[in-house]
Amino acid sequence: MINIQDKKLFNITLVIKNDPNDEDGFDSGTYTVDFKNSFMSINGNSMIIETKNEDSIIGKVFNLRSVESYKIWQ
Repeated sequence: MINIQDKKLFNITLVIKNDPNDEDGFDSGTYTVDFKNSFMSINGNSMIIETKNEDSIIGKVFNLRSVESYKIWQ
């Protein structure tokens, strides 16, 4: 695990496919998830997003097959 305390944090927007087996997201559709004050890493077939709150860090794990696209911004 990467120490999020030492990293510059960003806003991250993910576009997730409703069906991970849908190659382009057109058949099953997509939805958007936004994260603020977050850090992203990729480990194997997973995208890990860690979000810093006031007194804790919350991590979410996404299968890369379900991620259509992502945007990292400030």
